[in-house]
Amino acid sequence: MIGAVALNNLPAAVLFSSQAPVHPRALLIGLDLGPNLALTGSLSALLWYRAAKAVVATPSLGRVSRIGVVLVPCSLLAALAATAVFASSRL
Repeated sequence: MIGAVALNNLPAAVLFSSQAPVHPRALLIGLDLGPNLALTGSLSALLWYRAAKAVVATPSLGRVSRIGVVLVPCSLLAALAATAVFASSRL
């Protein structure tokens, strides 16, 4: 997940997956939610930052990072718990 935050989610997954993952659902959840931990983790966050600067807003990298540090672990735990509950049933 740290590679996904530093690089980006899909390229990091391809780079670090030399063999089939043991828990593919958990990998997908981590690659989807993990990049929200830092501004550099997703292209959408970088585009948001550039757009905010273009309209003379003052986006705070520190505030985005603090929110990510709190919300990402909570959302990862909730998503993994939901996966554990619903993994055995066919939706």
